[in-house]
Order: sequence, then structure tokens, then C-alpha cells
Amino acid sequence: MATGEAAEAVGTPPVFVDRVEPVYPRGARLAGIQGVVRLGLEISATGALRRVSVLTSSGDASLDRAALDAAQASSYGPARASGRSVDAAVEASYRFELR
Repeated sequence: MATGEAAEAVGTPPVFVDRVEPVYPRGARLAGIQGVVRLGLEISATGALRRVSVLTSSGDASLDRAALDAAQASSYGPARASGRSVDAAVEASYRFELR
């Protein structure tokens, strides 16, 4: 297979069209809790979020929930392969840092 053909077969991953940032939970903020949540997103060929799951927890349920809510409120563009939209999975991270 030629290099150009291989690149076309791989295509491009799904993208955020509008990435909604999570709301830092008040209780976590007041308690000084920080963390990173890594989510797995399944995006359909139409750009719809089919499924979202926590791959790596922040260690705090309220931060995890805020990240899930943000991912569900976001909008996506589908992955592309061989010139057409396809179903695909991608990961997204949400960092909660107090400043």
C-alpha cells in the first residue's frame, strides 16, 4: 500500500466543534481538591456522542461528574476515513486546577 493510501485509510479522529468546559464543583473548590479526569468518547459518523465513560478518575466523584457533564454538553465533528464520516472513539482529558 502506498503511503498516501495508508494515510487516507487512517483518516482523522473526531474533533470538538464546541468544547464545553466543566464547572468546577463548589465543594471540591472549597476543599482544595484538584485532579485530572480522562474520558473515553464514542462519536458516531453524524458527530453525535454515543457513549462517554471515565477511563481514569480524578479520585473525586464530583470532578468526574463535572467532566462527564461537560463532555455531554459539548458538540463534535465525526472522524473521517477514506473521504467519509465514520464512527470512532477518542479520549479527552479535563484538568481541574485551583489558581
